[in-house]
Amino acid sequence: MAAQGTGKDFVGVHHLGFWVDDAIASVEQAKAAGATWIKGDPHNPGGYEVKYIDPAGVIFDIAQEGWAGAQKNPGGADNIIHPNARKRVPRFDERRAPRPGRIGSLQGEGRGDCVSRAQRVPAMGPMNWGAMSRAARDAAYNNSAAVSDTAELNATREAASAAFRTHPEHLDLRYGPRERNTWDLFPAADSYAPCLVFIHGGCWQHNSAVQFANLIAGP
Repeated sequence: MAAQGTGKDFVGVHHLGFWVDDAIASVEQAKAAGATWIKGDPHNPGGYEVKYIDPAGVIFDIAQEGWAGAQKNPGGADNIIHPNARKRVPRFDERRAPRPGRIGSLQGEGRGDCVSRAQRVPAMGPMNWGAMSRAARDAAYNNSAAVSDTAELNATREAASAAFRTHPEHLDLRYGPRERNTWDLFPAADSYAPCLVFIHGGCWQHNSAVQFANLIAGP
């Protein structure tokens, strides 16, 4: 909940939930009253919930299917108690049974066991990461060496990325003091469209996010 503005040390009522008959109609009422959408798909009545914040800063959820353990009209003759979907499913008990033994075998016997990871991890062929040398692991991460036309592919991608980053209004938005502490926003035409977050890692070694903006355009 800290991501929604109250911070991890907040004490008090954080938000409210409304179990409604018609999620789409309730969303329109909320918007007409000045509420601002936060997340969730208002066009999917069977979805989990839609989250809004009212003009006074109160966050509230709208759900047509309710929440696990919730009651729609407590005390009323038409009350509905939502089944708790988080209960343990018996058919998965068979899968859970071997786990303690498996974990114990990986940890070794006794606190003084110093068996190396390469010895504890079962053989998995040439890609057994626990048994590979540092040089072999580095080679596995070296995509440039693995793909013969890497330079041509990179040049094509970077040109497409530069062409896609043509609207300066939402580029290089700063979130920190360092040179690369920036991010780009590419708003969709539909304000209710899903949000895609792309984080460029680059093996923590090279390249930058500006070289991959074209991925936002999709296939």
